[in-house]
Amino acid sequence: MDIGPPELIILAVLLLVVFGGSKIPQLARNLGKAQSEFKKGLEAGKADGEASAAPTHLDTPTVEAVAADTVIGHHGSVTVPDDAEPPTAAAPTDEH
Repeated sequence: MDIGPPELIILAVLLLVVFGGSKIPQLARNLGKAQSEFKKGLEAGKADGEASAAPTHLDTPTVEAVAADTVIGHHGSVTVPDDAEPPTAAAPTDEH
């Protein structure tokens, strides 16, 4: 869908009618400010994302470590080492 010169002229006339000639520069200025603030926010988000990408919990075992300790038999039976901690059950709640 291409917007050609006739559509742009109709859009410009419509904007002049709706907002008036004095409001158009102010709207364009505010749109430019909003765009620059949005770009600054994206850059700040990228910087924060890179800083928080480092692991914070080094005690948590990785998937590879858990998989290395777990042996799956021929018939789908799973053998877990004796020193593995049993899973903890969630506390029951009284939600009715």
